[in-house]
Amino acid sequence: MEESPTPKSLGVPSVCGLILGIASVFLGSTLGILTAFIAVILGFLGYRKNERLSLTGILIAGIVIIFLNLQGMGVIPTPKKNVTLMKTYTEAIRSSVKVFNGLKKETKVTTQKEKEKVKKDIIAALTQGLEAARKVEAERFDPFIANFSQHFHLEFMKGMALLREGYIHTQKDKRIKGAVLLDKWARWSQAHRKEMIDLWHAWQPQPSLYQTIRGIWR
Repeated sequence: MEESPTPKSLGVPSVCGLILGIASVFLGSTLGILTAFIAVILGFLGYRKNERLSLTGILIAGIVIIFLNLQGMGVIPTPKKNVTLMKTYTEAIRSSVKVFNGLKKETKVTTQKEKEKVKKDIIAALTQGLEAARKVEAERFDPFIANFSQHFHLEFMKGMALLREGYIHTQKDKRIKGAVLLDKWARWSQAHRKEMIDLWHAWQPQPSLYQTIRGIWR
């Protein structure tokens, strides 16, 4: 009676397949499916060579592929309200970036015509940013990022509003106060950049398996 071949200790295909399988757990959408698919192929190559860990990589990647496909088909619901909220917040932040770029540009222009154009662009960006910011339910961020709503309302929104008033009515004191508040917001948001990136990934149309589980358990 023949004995089944003893599995080898480790091999490149099985190890790479396991690594990619684990990585796919943290990736969403098409990238997650592609990574998991490659992991399955490498796992099968390792399995044919009778390598250890090959089936583990296949199993993990298989679960990810099934999960993301069911999610894409709508069988597993995604938090559409969170996706819309993050999109609106991102619009507000992008507008503030335009404002900062405008403020930098303002110091470099020389002619009156150029100054008026830059001023007009800054006011437009401030108006657009405030419109988006007013739609943001900032309190929904608080369970994930402590005191987010407080900083968003008192620094970001108030800063944008003061800066806008200062430019529209040519009030230098309001422009300075607004710029100071926006600088405070920028420093605070930079200090909490990791938490915001994690939340951004979790609130995408197709979050990863890890982000979905984490969202359910929090």
